[in-house]
Amino acid sequence: AMVGFVVSTFGGLHAAFNNAGIDTGHKGVADLPLDQWQRNLATNLTGVYLCLKHEIAHMLGAGGGAIVNTSSTAGAVGIATSADYVAAKHGVVGVTRASPWTGITACAPIR
Repeated sequence: AMVGFVVSTFGGLHAAFNNAGIDTGHKGVADLPLDQWQRNLATNLTGVYLCLKHEIAHMLGAGGGAIVNTSSTAGAVGIATSADYVAAKHGVVGVTRASPWTGITACAPIR
């Protein structure tokens, strides 16, 4: 629906910036409730995946484009008290790298 709206309103989709991120608290694996894990991955990873899925489909048919996915420094390292967030942000890097299209970049914010 999002890509269709953009295409019908603006005539195309040539660039996208996927920046999903919530912080559901700071817990390690042993203390992390399943619902917290699922909420974080649903937003931070599945949200990016769903955007990519539809953006890529349109852009491939329209001749190309560019997509940037924001990960986090947590996508490159481990943080013992943020297991859900770390897993989701590692996943963003992974799904970006697994994409069959070279017009996609994953980045971590620079502070």
